[in-house]
Amino acid sequence: MAITLKQDEAIPSAYPTAEQDAIWQRIESYVAHRWTPRQVVWTVEGAGDWKPLLSPAEVSLVEEWRGDAWQAVDAPVGPYGLRFDRDSTWRVTATVGANTSAPVAVLEAVERLAGYSAEIGKADESHGQLVSNSMNLGGELQLTHRYERNWTGRALQLSGAADLLRPYRGTNNVAF
Repeated sequence: MAITLKQDEAIPSAYPTAEQDAIWQRIESYVAHRWTPRQVVWTVEGAGDWKPLLSPAEVSLVEEWRGDAWQAVDAPVGPYGLRFDRDSTWRVTATVGANTSAPVAVLEAVERLAGYSAEIGKADESHGQLVSNSMNLGGELQLTHRYERNWTGRALQLSGAADLLRPYRGTNNVAF
């Protein structure tokens, strides 16, 4: 099986909604689906079957490294994607993104992440998010706080956006 060594993905000219680009970039780094077209170039090594890591993808060019330059080749389509017939280094150029509107679940994930991110800016990030608070009413009053220190880094999960994005984590809809 051929393995992906490198993926170079261009930034799209626009995202599906007018939301902040940073929110869309975070969501796209989490899923394997794209809604706005852009070029992607993968460097692949080895022989065997290989499938683009993003979808929907339309492969436009396959090249093989032949000593000192890339040379365009015809790569046959196998049952699981492209099939490279020999152990070599390959470069696959494709357009990913369907130029369609994002599904309602994805738009809701964008809204959830945007709302959660706005709250991060209001909180005291040096302390994190309070996740538990206990009080001992014995002889002395004792107050205990426990903070989730990585609550900003887990924004996709804690906002609920990750659950909505689950169907878009894998690849599908690849055209050769």
